[in-house]
Amino acid sequence: MRVNYMLLCGRPAGTVAAAEASDELLTDALADITSISAEELAPGTRARAQLYIRQADGGVGLPSAAKVAQTAYLVSWAGAGPLIARRWQHLADDIAAQAGDDHPHEYGADVAVQRA
Repeated sequence: MRVNYMLLCGRPAGTVAAAEASDELLTDALADITSISAEELAPGTRARAQLYIRQADGGVGLPSAAKVAQTAYLVSWAGAGPLIARRWQHLADDIAAQAGDDHPHEYGADVAVQRA
């Protein structure tokens, strides 16, 4: 989904509203396909909650962009960590120092091992 890419690249302050709008569009599409009324799928209803529950747990299993909006951005930065450590060691050291990491240079070693 293109919304997921947007969530990975954009700061949460700018993507949460778009993620919520995406969830609404997905819900509206499901309502049209299944002929379920908008009132039955209104926010706060049991039917609406079941949309986003895993199928294994008795729900429909739709992905909710709004639920992952903030986490997605953080995950994208975590995935970029090895690249940052390899290309901009000083930046990786600064980030590690701010996070209270006592061994910032180990990240560079991990990256070297991954490349070998």
